[in-house]
Amino acid sequence: MTSDPLARYQAQRGARGGAVERLTSSEVVDAALRVYQRQGLTFLRLTALPSVFCLAAIAFVLSYVLPGLGSTTDPNSIATQAGELLLTMGLGVFVGGPVFLTGLTYASAIVVHLTADALEGREPNELEALKSARIALPRLFWLNLRELLLSMSGILVATAFLLAGSFLTMVTANDSALAGVVAMFGMIGLFAGVFIFLAIATRHALAVPVAVIERTTGKDSARRSKQLLKPAQAHGSAFGTIYSVYFLLFFIGIAFLGAVEFGMMVLAVPERVGSWLAGSWVKPVVIQMIELTPLYLVIWALIPAWAATLTVVYYERRVRLEGYDIEALGKQTNEDRASRFNV
Repeated sequence: MTSDPLARYQAQRGARGGAVERLTSSEVVDAALRVYQRQGLTFLRLTALPSVFCLAAIAFVLSYVLPGLGSTTDPNSIATQAGELLLTMGLGVFVGGPVFLTGLTYASAIVVHLTADALEGREPNELEALKSARIALPRLFWLNLRELLLSMSGILVATAFLLAGSFLTMVTANDSALAGVVAMFGMIGLFAGVFIFLAIATRHALAVPVAVIERTTGKDSARRSKQLLKPAQAHGSAFGTIYSVYFLLFFIGIAFLGAVEFGMMVLAVPERVGSWLAGSWVKPVVIQMIELTPLYLVIWALIPAWAATLTVVYYERRVRLEGYDIEALGKQTNEDRASRFNV
């Protein structure tokens, strides 16, 4: 038997392919990377523009939202600080969030469709991939926005505790520990909020593959994702696989970002371009674009890898829990039998 997980996925359906094997976490990643190697240029070409939306949202948060969290127009007014904080966080969630989700969801849907074609042994169809992404985008956008608000709930509550702690320092005695206790709960809540965010995102990680492949609604896709990922009968959950992919892509992204930034620093790209455009009105814009280039390249490269991996996990869980390999073989047998009478 071949050691290539992707080939093993396709082995029992001949030239038509098919998902037929149970894979370990490392084999899931290996199969996804092999799909990426074969379809990478197509993935990157079709996701270049959606990745710009993701970059724009991140740049907005880094350039406006985060600096706004550390500044205020009235240091002596807790009410003013609270209002400014809520406004700034609201802009991050309700402006940056939707823009990011639009790019991420659309790009992921395209890659999911093309990866499903590869795993099923079909010829990748770019037009159908774009069409299915457009159809799935509205359903998944509202689902992902709801998930974003839910996952941010812990961080929002923790922020409220921090504001309450700041207020108590002004109205309680200097020897009172109440303000410090409330602020401590706020700090603990921030860390807890990060884990809540990851837990919710992981639980519904397969919503995009489900929506694209099974053409379900947003809520049904989320429920289906939980069903496929949770433990069932003698099979364990796939949450560990999702978390391992999180950390793997995170470290790959950090390494890639560092390498690109180091290369640009060694070549002094911003300085050289700045000297060429000295005195030009476009210089600040071009310099800003160059400084964002490493981040864009990381986003552009990792979104297809993430979506392809989720698609492999989706098929692997269906094989493991539902016997999808038998279902696929049955469909192929029926199609082959019917084709004998088509003249």
